[in-house]
Formats: sequence, structure tokens, C-alpha cells
Amino acid sequence: MGIFTALALMIHIIEAPLPRPLPWVKLGLSNTVALVLIHLMGATEALAVTFLRTVVGALVLGTFMSPSFVLSFVGGLTSTALMAVIYRYLYPRVTFIGISVLGALTHNTSQLLVAYLLFFNALKLNELGLVLLLPTLILFAIPAGVLVGYLSYGITNRLADNFK
Repeated sequence: MGIFTALALMIHIIEAPLPRPLPWVKLGLSNTVALVLIHLMGATEALAVTFLRTVVGALVLGTFMSPSFVLSFVGGLTSTALMAVIYRYLYPRVTFIGISVLGALTHNTSQLLVAYLLFFNALKLNELGLVLLLPTLILFAIPAGVLVGYLSYGITNRLADNFK
């Protein structure tokens, strides 16, 4: 578990300063670790690593308790939880890529909902701007989910023998 947590944290920290097409959009490569853990160990372990990755990552990056931390924390936990449920009940009918794409979509929509509840609603801002973000977030979530799913599948194939 420690190795997986360190790996997810390392990916999270390395990915943070990389250029992004939009300020809130990134690949989410550390979610690869969550999906691999769901497959190899289970949902509890994947949720624990996601929790630690977001909290420790925010402490290291200096964003703890900031809006970006809240969005990352909620998005990470909801997407990991959904991926675990889909994996448990629908895998292998839904592939790693499908699970990951649904996880990425969940990550983005849960972040959008939290942004609305915490920021837009509280500040009485125009909801239309937030709603217009949804297609953009979906557009970026699909290829990111495909990439994370593809990587996760390849990694689990290489590691599966070590966990049986």
C-alpha cells in the first residue's frame, strides 16, 4: 500500500505543474494507480490511496483546504468509488477503458457540482457559465479516461501474477 501511495503521490505532484489546455483540466494519470488497485487489491485500498494522494499532495503543493484541493478531493473519491462499483458489478463486460472513462466523467461532473454548490451558488454567480463548462469537461474527460484505462490495463497485466 505504501508503494502505491507513494507512486500515486509522485504522479500527482509531477503532473501538477505540467501545461494544461485549460486551468482546471489535467490528465489525471494518478487515477491509473486507483484503477490498478481496484483490480489487484480492492475498493477500500484504492479509496485509501486516493484519499492519501489528494491530502498529502495538497500539503506538498501548498493547496490544502483551497478550492482546488476541495475539487480534487471530491473528484478523486467519487470517481474512485464509482470505478470500484462498476468494476465489481460490470467488469469484464465494461473494460478498463470504459471504467476509466466513466470515472473521468464522474470526476469532472462531481467537481462541477461542488463548484456550483460551494462557489457559484454562494457567490450568486451566473450558473450558465458553469453549465457551459460541462461539454468542455466531457470533451477532455473522454481521451484522458481512455489513456488512464489503457495504462491501467497494461499495468495490471504485468502485475497480476505478483498478486495471486
